[in-house]
Amino acid sequence: MASLDSPLPALSGQPVPVAKIESFLRECWEASETFSRASLYNLILYTQREDSLESNTVILSQIAREHACRALLICAPPDEVRREAKAWVTAHCTYDRESRSSICSEQITFLVRGFNPTDIASIVFPHLLSDLPLVFWWQGDLNEHFTSPLSRHIDRFLFDSSGWTEPRRSVLQLLERHHRRHKPFILHDLTWARTFAFRLALAACFEEPEARILLNDIQRVQLVHGSEGLPMARLFLAWIASRTGWICAGWENDALRLRPASDSQVDCVLISRPEPGGLLEVILESPNGEFRLTRQERFVERTGRLRGQVSRSLFPLQPDDPAALVSQILGRGGNNAVYLAVLRFLRDYPCPSS
Repeated sequence: MASLDSPLPALSGQPVPVAKIESFLRECWEASETFSRASLYNLILYTQREDSLESNTVILSQIAREHACRALLICAPPDEVRREAKAWVTAHCTYDRESRSSICSEQITFLVRGFNPTDIASIVFPHLLSDLPLVFWWQGDLNEHFTSPLSRHIDRFLFDSSGWTEPRRSVLQLLERHHRRHKPFILHDLTWARTFAFRLALAACFEEPEARILLNDIQRVQLVHGSEGLPMARLFLAWIASRTGWICAGWENDALRLRPASDSQVDCVLISRPEPGGLLEVILESPNGEFRLTRQERFVERTGRLRGQVSRSLFPLQPDDPAALVSQILGRGGNNAVYLAVLRFLRDYPCPSS
């Protein structure tokens, strides 16, 4: 977060006419001798909630501590009759001991009402730094703004599928836009990132050759989730199906029927518990053993029972708050090809509850 003697105000921001943003910023930096600006990315955060402007500014300031960027916070409330565009500028600074100066990331906040997607793009794009990658973080359901010129220059697209009120519609829209791009953008789902420890733990269950042989003997998979965890459970189940190569026979009630290479059948069941939380437990059952992944306070505990032998190990959970999770995603990178396969599975075999 910007220090008190930053060249720009912190959370509140300095109101600036849209047409004078760049000249105002240039004057601020030219007048400062102890502050320097730096940027590795253009980071756009798009939201429709005006009441989230302050909390999103805090999130962007936390991300900027680790990833210098020019941040553009765009708020476009829906169903607005008025037509107006307002802007504020601020800076998030950290002190660098080696240079004895403060390194700052700029943030430009836009509140736009009554504009169509093309108009919003024309307001925002002049303020992107050229030759830097564009990371676009979308909050909420996808809408017509996603298919506008705003999406044509995205390098990395961040979103949280647990916040979608219409998951099926958003999956179809996302895959369609991704397919139409000449150079597809890389997808980063915060809900998918939160399954990382569970995915590591399940992969560790089958490290031994004997355990891999038993993979086709599994008869039942249970995914237990909390009141907020159905989207995470759906993603994890789609990941199991896509990685094992089991043939999908479709949904029957609340169970997904999968068929391994053998003639057996695996019933994959989603079980909801009336308690807060995401994915709580994953259980794989076979005649010769059981693997159980259980969420603890800070870890996922893996317990394996295989032919009378018991093994245990722990896997650290991912951070749950958005700022830490996005910072980790930006630091790790990757092309997320596995996640793309998961989305295609959800498109082809949608969960009845979606």
